[in-house]
Amino acid sequence: MGNINKDFIEVLSNEELKATQLQLDTAVSELIEIGTQRESVYGDKAVLVKRARELQTEIQLAESDAIMNVQGSGKDAYGIIGNRKIFLTNDTARDAYRREASRKEREELAQVEGQLDKINTELFKITDSFNTKAEALRGIQAKARLQAALLESLA
Repeated sequence: MGNINKDFIEVLSNEELKATQLQLDTAVSELIEIGTQRESVYGDKAVLVKRARELQTEIQLAESDAIMNVQGSGKDAYGIIGNRKIFLTNDTARDAYRREASRKEREELAQVEGQLDKINTELFKITDSFNTKAEALRGIQAKARLQAALLESLA
C-alpha cells in the first residue's frame, strides 16, 4: 500500500467502510419508513375519495327527491323542507330549495374535501422527503461503489 495515494487509503479505512455501511443501512431504513408512511396516507386518501364520490351521489339523489316532491306547478310550485313551505317562483329559489334538500350531504362533502386537501399537502411533503432521502442514498451508493472499486483494484 506504499504506492497508493493517501486519500485512497483514508477512504478505505475500516472506519470509513463501516461508516459507509451504516449510512447505507440508515438511508434504506429511512426510505422504507417513508414509503410505508406514504402507503398509509394513500390508503387514507382512497377511503376519503370513495366517501366523496358516495356523497356526490347522495347529493344528486337528495336533490332529485326534492325536485320530485315539488307540489303545484308554474308560479304556484312549492316544496316543503322541514315545516317550511318554499315557493319556487324562479331559478334562484329552485337552486336554494335543491341545495337545502342536500345540505347535510354537502356539509359532509365539504369536510371530506378539506381532509383530502390536507392529505394532498401531506403527500407532497412525504414525497419531497422521500425524493431527498433517495438522492442522499444515491450519493452514499456512489461512495460505496468507489470504495468497492478501490478495494477491487488493490486485490
